[in-house]
Amino acid sequence: MRSRILPTLIATLLSFTPGIGQTDGGDTLRTAREVARTLVTDMRSDIPFELTGTVSFAGPIWPSELAIEDSSGSILLHASRKIGIHISVGDLVHVTGKTQPHISGAVLAQIDSIKHIGKSTAPPARHVSAQEFASGKFDFSLVRLEGILTDLFRDEIDTDFVFAAITEGENTVYAAFWTPSAAPLPLKGLVGERVSAVGICQPNDTGERRIAHLLVEGEMHDLVVRIR
Repeated sequence: MRSRILPTLIATLLSFTPGIGQTDGGDTLRTAREVARTLVTDMRSDIPFELTGTVSFAGPIWPSELAIEDSSGSILLHASRKIGIHISVGDLVHVTGKTQPHISGAVLAQIDSIKHIGKSTAPPARHVSAQEFASGKFDFSLVRLEGILTDLFRDEIDTDFVFAAITEGENTVYAAFWTPSAAPLPLKGLVGERVSAVGICQPNDTGERRIAHLLVEGEMHDLVVRIR
């Protein structure tokens, strides 16, 4: 291990339920909180959802990932590239889809359709500590985390993704962001500095190194910034 991580973040994800991958037969999910519970706690797939909310996150390689927030909470949604619509933070959207199993063992919320219905106020990032990050309270929410950038490395399998290890006390959270594998490793000059990262608190990745991480958006200098 490169540094200590937060194993409690997805403890529920490590206890797979017998119903994963099977149809529940229940009603359509209509709030972000219901979808989040179905993904993380129940881990049930083939459950339909229909949501209206404000986009808090679009990227880093949309149309792959999109987070929306409604009055109940936040949820991260996934879409294939066949959905040809431009989405920006602050857009009010209506989405439909189903929960689907992923090769990692997690269950994801897969978008079938999305409609832009207006503009709203972009949800602000919530400032959280590394310990709060691990609590599960902020799963799928847009958060800001501060700490020391202790390590920076590419994913061993998908080298287009870089992990920035942000350490606060004894706790470390990994900020994952996309940059082409052929490009120089960004942010190397910030290792050892106190930094700030903004992104989605993402509990769904499996594997020990990915148990707790931020999924961050925007240009490199906006993702992790030195705190002066």
